[in-house]
Amino acid sequence: MSPGAEIKASKYEQAGSLLAAGRGTAQAAAGLGVSRRTILRWSKAREFAARVTDLRAGLCKRSGGVLARCTTHAASRLGRLLESEDDRVALGAARSVLGLTKTLQEAVEFEQRLASIEQQLRATGANL
Repeated sequence: MSPGAEIKASKYEQAGSLLAAGRGTAQAAAGLGVSRRTILRWSKAREFAARVTDLRAGLCKRSGGVLARCTTHAASRLGRLLESEDDRVALGAARSVLGLTKTLQEAVEFEQRLASIEQQLRATGANL
């Protein structure tokens, strides 16, 4: 690969990383020293869009791990806030707990329904 092609490939990959991380086309272009039109042209390529999707999935997976580690701490903190002497703080914590509990319950029920549907489809021989 020629040096010019290597630079282009590097910028192509960097552009994908910037877009995956939530940067706009103008920001990505400015950061890489290319035109916004170049970023837009690359974005139309199927391979580039797939790469951005893969990079974004990786970022989300890593972020999910960080969030999972913080969950226990956040739940403990909410529990302590429920015991606050300040009624507004305790009320806010109680509302948060109730809202989060409802959201979690809905997610668990949805997952159970989805698993049941998948099991039924497997039993009928449908390909998933």
